[in-house]
Amino acid sequence: MKNSIRIKRMVGIATLCAIAFVLQFWIAGIMPKLPIGGGTAINLALIPVVVGAILYGPKGGLSVGLFLGAVTLLPGQGAEGFYINWYMTLLAIILCLTKTGVAGLVAGLLFKIISKKNYYVAIFVAAIVTPCINTGIFLLLYGVLIYIMTGEPYGATFVAVATAVWIAFVVELVVNIALAPALAQLIKVITRNYNLGFSKYFDDLEKVDAEVITDEVEQLEYTKNNELEHEETKQINYNNENDKVELESVLAKTN
Repeated sequence: MKNSIRIKRMVGIATLCAIAFVLQFWIAGIMPKLPIGGGTAINLALIPVVVGAILYGPKGGLSVGLFLGAVTLLPGQGAEGFYINWYMTLLAIILCLTKTGVAGLVAGLLFKIISKKNYYVAIFVAAIVTPCINTGIFLLLYGVLIYIMTGEPYGATFVAVATAVWIAFVVELVVNIALAPALAQLIKVITRNYNLGFSKYFDDLEKVDAEVITDEVEQLEYTKNNELEHEETKQINYNNENDKVELESVLAKTN
C-alpha cells in the first residue's frame, strides 16, 4: 500500500516537473519580454511549484522547485554566463537550486499550517510567497556573484538586471494572485477525481466535504418532510372544515 502511494506521488510530482520544464523552455520563449535589463521574459514556471507545494506538501514543493532550478542551469537559460571557474559555477548552481527550492518548501509549509484554518487563504499565501522568496533569494545571491566578478556589489549591471527582475516579479505576483481562485477550484477537482498520492490534508478535506454534503442532503430531506407534513395538516384541516360545514347543513335541513 505504501509503495503504491509512493509511486502515485512520484508520478504526480514528475508530471508537475514536466509542466515546469515546458513553461520554462517553450512558454517563456513566446512570452513578451521586458524592454529593460537585457529583455527579461515573464516566466510562469513557478505555478507548478505552487501546485506541488499545495498538493504534496513541503517535500513536493521542494522537489518541483529543485527540478525547476536545475532546468535554469541548462544552456540558454542565462546561468552559463557564470560558468567561468569552479567556484563561480558552484555559486551559480547554489543560486538556481536555492531560489526555487526554498520557495517551494516554504510555500508547502505555509499552506500546511494555514489550510487548517482556511483553505482559500492558504492558496493565496502559497501563490504569493513563492515568487517573493524566489525573487528575494535570486537578488541576494546574484549580488554576491556580481560582486565576485566585478568587485562592485551594486554596479550598473546589477541595477539593470535587478530592475527588470523586480518588474517581472510584480507581473508574476499579479498573475499568481489572479489565478489563485481558479487554482483552488482546480485543485479540489483534481483531488476528488484522481488519486496520485496527495498530502493527507486533502483526504481530510474530502471527508469534510462529504460530511457537508451529507448534512445538506439530510437538511433538504428534513425540510421536504416538514413541508409534506404541513400540506397533510392543511388537507386534514380543510377536510375537517368541509365535514363541519356539511354537518351544519344537514342539521339545518333537519330542523
